[in-house]
Amino acid sequence: DASPATAGTNVTVSNGGPALILPAGAVILSISVNDAGAGSCDIGATGYNSGTADNNFFASGLDVSAVGTTSVGAVVTGTPLTEMSYVTVTDNTSGAGTVGGYITYFVVDPLFGQQNV
Repeated sequence: DASPATAGTNVTVSNGGPALILPAGAVILSISVNDAGAGSCDIGATGYNSGTADNNFFASGLDVSAVGTTSVGAVVTGTPLTEMSYVTVTDNTSGAGTVGGYITYFVVDPLFGQQNV
């Protein structure tokens, strides 16, 4: 859930809950909206240690006005994180209300499965 009134607002795990943090190597596959608001938003990342922010790292112009799923493509980038990061949201068009949903992601294994042998 997030109300993106301020650029780079942290996405929370639940309304009023802790900030959503993804691990280094996380790659978002899709973003699903199950509680629509209005307008569109950008989904970004802010480095946990570095504080470096990219307000549309994961998605640019994500439509949150209707329930649905957006997969990697023109809107969702599929770019892996280089460090553990907060997931952020920024209002892209005139939006209203809060938005709820799910982020599906995987984590790139830097050891190519060696630890699973």
